[in-house]
Amino acid sequence: MRLSTNEFTPLLVASCILRLTLDASHPRAGRTAGAVLGLWAAVGVLLGVLLAAQIGLGWRQAGLVALPLAFLYAFVCLSACNVSRGMPLAATGALRIVATAVTASAISSAMWLLAARTWVDWLARRGFVPAFGATTGLYVLFAAFGVLLYLLALAISYLIAVVEHTRAAERQALQVQVLAREAELRMLRAQIDPHFLFNSLHSISALTGSDAASARRMCVLLADFLRESLALGGESRITLARELGLVARFLAVERVRYGRSAA
Repeated sequence: MRLSTNEFTPLLVASCILRLTLDASHPRAGRTAGAVLGLWAAVGVLLGVLLAAQIGLGWRQAGLVALPLAFLYAFVCLSACNVSRGMPLAATGALRIVATAVTASAISSAMWLLAARTWVDWLARRGFVPAFGATTGLYVLFAAFGVLLYLLALAISYLIAVVEHTRAAERQALQVQVLAREAELRMLRAQIDPHFLFNSLHSISALTGSDAASARRMCVLLADFLRESLALGGESRITLARELGLVARFLAVERVRYGRSAA
C-alpha cells in the first residue's frame, strides 16, 4: 500500500515522538531526555499561543497544530549536537561556525515549514482545523520560529560541549596530581627504607658482640617490620589499625637500637 505525502506526514510526526519517548526511557539519559521533552512541550505551548493570537485558532486547534510539530522539530534539532561536535570552538574559525549555523538553521527551518504546511493541510481536510487558504502569516511564523529555535539549540549544544570539556580537563588535572603525589611517596619510601635498613643492620652488628640477646630480638623485630611493610606497600588503601601496628613495630626496633633513650 502506498502512502501519499499528506498521509505520510502524520506517521512521521508520530514516529519522531515515539523515538524521543524511547530515548527518554534510557536508564542513563532518562532525566536529561525528560527535561528536553518538557522544554519542547513548553515550546509547543508557546507556538500554540502565537498561532491562537495571530491566526485566530482556538486553543485546542492551536495545540493540535503546534505540539506535534514542536516534538518533530525537537528531533530535527538533535542534529545541532553533531554540528557542535564536528566543529569545536577551539579548532574552528568563527566565520565558518556562523556560516554553518545560518545554513543549518535555514535548511532545518525549511524542512519544518514543509512538514508544518503538510500537517496543517492534512488536519484541514479532515475538519480538525479551518482551511487557511493563502494565509502566509502561519508559514512566516514557522520559518522565523524554526531559525531561532535551531540557533538556540546549537548555542546550547556548544555550551554543553564547553562544560563537558572543562570537566574532563579538571578530572585529568586531578588524576595528574594524584599520580604525582603517589610518585613522590614512592620516591620518599625508596629513600627512607634503605637508610633505616642499613642503620638497623649496623646496630645488630654492634649488639652481636655486646648483647647477643638484644641482637637476636632486634633481628626478629626487624623481620616483622619489613614483612608488614612489604605487605602494606602492595595495597592502595590500608586501615588505620594496620598503620598504627606498623608504627609500633618500628618503635620496637628503635627501642632495642637506642635502649632507654628511645623509650
